[in-house]
Amino acid sequence: LASVQTLQRKHDALERDLAALEKKVELLSDNAHQLSDRHHDSSDTIHAKRDELQEAWSNLRDKATRRKERLDEAYHLHRFLADYRDLINWVTDTKSIIGADELAKDVAGAEALLERHQEHKGEIDAREDGFSSAQNEGDLLLESAPASAEEVRGKLATLEAEKRSLLCLWEERRILYEQCMDLQLYFRDTEQAETWMAKQEAFLENRDVGDTLDSVEALICKHDDFDKSLAAQEMKINNLDEFASKLIANEHYAADDIARRQESLLKR
Repeated sequence: LASVQTLQRKHDALERDLAALEKKVELLSDNAHQLSDRHHDSSDTIHAKRDELQEAWSNLRDKATRRKERLDEAYHLHRFLADYRDLINWVTDTKSIIGADELAKDVAGAEALLERHQEHKGEIDAREDGFSSAQNEGDLLLESAPASAEEVRGKLATLEAEKRSLLCLWEERRILYEQCMDLQLYFRDTEQAETWMAKQEAFLENRDVGDTLDSVEALICKHDDFDKSLAAQEMKINNLDEFASKLIANEHYAADDIARRQESLLKR
């Protein structure tokens, strides 16, 4: 691209020289008419020289026009190729970044992971104009530069395939990270339930049944409170059971671990 731009600047300078030369050619043509009128015996020679000059000038202008067209074509091709390389390199780098994140081990980490992943989507969306611009450049080249059509068509196909591949990878990781979030939520809630049950088990293992009427009544009140607490906790356990079943049915990547914890929780 840089070398083409250098040649374009040189050609622009040449065309400025041609513009100045055009006035001289016009002046010589006018002089030819005047000389022909004054020197009839040399009229044929003068006209021949004028025709030779105008033909040479016309050929030069045609060559300059064709040269400009070829340079413009080369510029658009190399600009397209440069944009193509930039986009392909960006896609490759972005794939590496998206695929590098490890799964979180707690709810806060899972939230941060999803937030960062959404930022990657924002970066992908921001590049949409670049992909559209490259597509438009390629379409124009297919129409105006048939000699490069096969190469351009191949680059466009590769660019579209890489873009689709990047979006597919982002979507795959989104599903994975959302499953990770669900898993960490399930683990957190089951740990809380297990902690609660451990406390209740310790309460139930108490062998004291009271040695006076007052102490027995106090223990009965405590047990009534326990029954109420158990009833309230049962709803949470049922919700966890439904949540686990849903994750397993949706083919969660940790379905086996979830099933084991679900069974253990329900038995306990």
